[in-house]
Amino acid sequence: MFVDCLPGRVATLIEDQQSYACGLVFKVTGRDQIKAALEHLHEREILNGYEYCIIPVEVNTREGECTTTKRINALTCIANADNEFYLGPTSVDEIGEQIANAKGCAGPNSDYLFKLADEIRNLFPDYSDQHLFELQASVMQRRQQQPLLC
Repeated sequence: MFVDCLPGRVATLIEDQQSYACGLVFKVTGRDQIKAALEHLHEREILNGYEYCIIPVEVNTREGECTTTKRINALTCIANADNEFYLGPTSVDEIGEQIANAKGCAGPNSDYLFKLADEIRNLFPDYSDQHLFELQASVMQRRQQQPLLC
């Protein structure tokens, strides 16, 4: 059973010097494009309790058979534990239960999780996000036990 008022989970970066994540970096140039990108980030992330953070990232670029890596600084948004919507860390089982039961205006939270896991696999086939894939398995198991009613 889905509950519209039950908060879902989203992919969230938290500050942790011992961890890393794979993702995409977008290069934004030109005053108007930079302004538009920052306005979008402000509306989507900052107003929802995230904070700006400059982080070092490794950017891999491929030209033919050659891959080059360079280190740059990038702007990202990280979770703020003081945010009223921040659910914080807990067990994979508990997070899986939250995701399996949450549904909002964008649809079931499980759809978001499954799409995210698929994209990570497609974009980064050599990277294994153990936490993400354990969550996916946990939610899939719950969904098989309790199929969608809507």
